[in-house]
Parts: sequence; C-alpha cells; structure tokens
Amino acid sequence: MSAREIDANCDVILFTPQSCGYCKQAKNMLAKTEVAWCEKDIENSKENLANFKSLGGRGVPVMVAGDKILKGYNEQIYKKAIAEL
Repeated sequence: MSAREIDANCDVILFTPQSCGYCKQAKNMLAKTEVAWCEKDIENSKENLANFKSLGGRGVPVMVAGDKILKGYNEQIYKKAIAEL
C-alpha cells in the first residue's frame, strides 16, 4: 500500500497516537521538509487504525513514504526515504 493509495494528497503518511515522543520528533522533522505529508491519528479513527494494522504496525510511529513502510523513528532513514521520492 502506498501513501497516495491511503491519501491522494500525501506523498508521506505518518501514523501516530496523540501522545508519543518519537512521533513528535518525526512530525518536527517532516515539517522542515518540502514533501506533502499527512498525519493519521490511530486513536480517534477506526479507518486509520485499520490501515496502520494492515501495514504491520505494532509500535509507533509508522511512516509510509511513497511505497516504503518505515516502522519506528530514525531520522536518517526517514530523510533517505523522503529523498528517494
């Protein structure tokens, strides 16, 4: 499943709960990029939670960049995936 299949307006999707330190770091990093990204709250949306689980999500955050699925937060890996879009 690619980011555009989840949301046609986003090249990158970030699945997060409301409170998560690593998720906040990921959002801050994404905010500094030029990429079109969307946050999907997995606590208040059954659809977002279902998509999160279908991607193999257990821990957060889960990022979908294009057709790559990245689990957990690693700034270098996130930046590399965004650069390859």
